[in-house]
Amino acid sequence: MKKRRKQTQSRISNETLRTNPERMVTKLEMSSNEMETPVNENELQANETGTAAPVNPNEEKLVRKMALYMFLAKFYSGNLLKIDREMWNRLGDMVREEVSFFDHEKMQQGSRMIIQAVNDAAELEFDFNRLFVGPDRLEAAPYESVYRGTERAFMQAETMAVRKFYERAGLSLVNKNREPDDHLSFELEFAGYLLEESLEDSVYYELYEAFLRLHLFQWVERHCELVREKTANGLITGVSYLLQGLMEVERKQMNVLRR
Repeated sequence: MKKRRKQTQSRISNETLRTNPERMVTKLEMSSNEMETPVNENELQANETGTAAPVNPNEEKLVRKMALYMFLAKFYSGNLLKIDREMWNRLGDMVREEVSFFDHEKMQQGSRMIIQAVNDAAELEFDFNRLFVGPDRLEAAPYESVYRGTERAFMQAETMAVRKFYERAGLSLVNKNREPDDHLSFELEFAGYLLEESLEDSVYYELYEAFLRLHLFQWVERHCELVREKTANGLITGVSYLLQGLMEVERKQMNVLRR
């Protein structure tokens, strides 16, 4: 599936996140299949209100959301653990610029905390691993199935459901069957990918809405709240507010209440 891409204007995606030359997280890749018909009619109606948002929202808003999804995916992938204070200062300024487009207090709070907490960068890797990686029991596991599955374990039905969404868009994990498809970094990268593709084809926006309703909305806000219970690290806390605020912005636009 080859498509002409529009050039985004986000300073985050075009400049700062190029700390290495690979694609943002480099865990999702095109599969050999073209995108299938992406959304089942029943799935599109599987939100609390039954009301769908417009398929073609403001393009600038889409581009800014894409930048934030890219930043958040990069953070949860662990690719920002080694950057220095100067780079965090630049990231913080650029996140603030993107967030300024949205009139949402939680997103703004997250942006402020990221800027104010650059001194916490030295302790970031330790707290990140304790919360999200291990080797001990994860205190705020970044996997959808842990929050939604009856066994609170990895690689459950939710994981396979996420994989099916990737496949509908012609994507699969590079390390398929070795890394759970429902890791938060993958889900966030996927959301950003769908937004980017939706600039050319509105069917991707329908898939994006369905993915948020059926997956991200079902667990990410609980994850963010758990993160804040388990850490005092200012950078991680700021990211949790930014991510939760972004979900709340999406809910408002799509008229989907949190249960």
